[in-house]
Amino acid sequence: MMEPFIEKIYHITIDRFLFNASRMDQFSLQENGVDILQQSSFFDSDAEIFINMHLSLSQVKERLPNLPQDKKKTPFHKHDFYEMIYVYQGKVTNYIDSCQTVKELNLKQGDLCLLTPNAAHQLQVEGDCNIIFNILVKKTLFQRLAQEILSHDNPFNHFLINSLFEKNQEESYLLFSKQLCNTIDQSVLQLIKEYAETGNQYFLKLNGYLMILFSDLLTAYQNYLDENSIQQVCHPKISEILSYIIENCSTATLEKTAEQFHYNPQYLSRLLKQYTNQSFSSFRRQIRMERATYLLTHTDRPIQEIIDRSGFETAYFFRIFHEKYHISPLEYRKRFTVL
Repeated sequence: MMEPFIEKIYHITIDRFLFNASRMDQFSLQENGVDILQQSSFFDSDAEIFINMHLSLSQVKERLPNLPQDKKKTPFHKHDFYEMIYVYQGKVTNYIDSCQTVKELNLKQGDLCLLTPNAAHQLQVEGDCNIIFNILVKKTLFQRLAQEILSHDNPFNHFLINSLFEKNQEESYLLFSKQLCNTIDQSVLQLIKEYAETGNQYFLKLNGYLMILFSDLLTAYQNYLDENSIQQVCHPKISEILSYIIENCSTATLEKTAEQFHYNPQYLSRLLKQYTNQSFSSFRRQIRMERATYLLTHTDRPIQEIIDRSGFETAYFFRIFHEKYHISPLEYRKRFTVL
């Protein structure tokens, strides 16, 4: 017999995917043979966390006996949000396509694998005794929580910077075992149980539990580096610089930022290019656009006010917005609003 929180997550999974054909149809987009999972298939309204279970083939067939043959095997897939795969019971194999090389990760009970956005992967679960949770986190929430972590000097920053700016495809995942931090189990189960009980109703509590989990993962990562005598080389100020630009994206300039950290502007420009693979203006534009799209879908503020708050000039904003999304900001708001 399932524990109550497991049963609740199980039924969330069944209701969301197996009883809703329209959501399943949204899995059909493909890119180079890899399924592109749509964010709207998982996250409701303004929710930024979604937790479900990975069902075995026999569990799916039990509910959908007439499932087409091509749907019976989990294909390689990717998505534009973070995913944590947690093995509560049993084991699972996660295949990750990293720079055209498939890596095989064998996860056992208590292990947690953190995947970055757009990491192509495939889960293979054998048998019905496995209980595998998928904890999905939108980039917007991950970025806000990461900003707090980036404000402190720690070895996790190297991975966060690469994942937030998708700089290094070889670093598309981190694998944590509970041996590296014995409180990971406790913190991840707190998050799952709270979600099972309240969903996203009390998002501040969920965010708090997620931050506790991140803290435990940071401890585990530090222990891993210490055990293996690995040093992550990261510029001592880069975390503070990125946090500053994110927080002040509407007004920050290369010159102001360089002055803030007592650097030559040309040196700061090279530093940002090294760690984000972008120029200062490109990185700032990315952050400004993320702020603008968030305000479009999460508030009812006038579009002109959003443009001003994001730091754009009006004509330039409309031009690059259409280049990126191929629709107007007003149409974007109509399609994706979560109010």
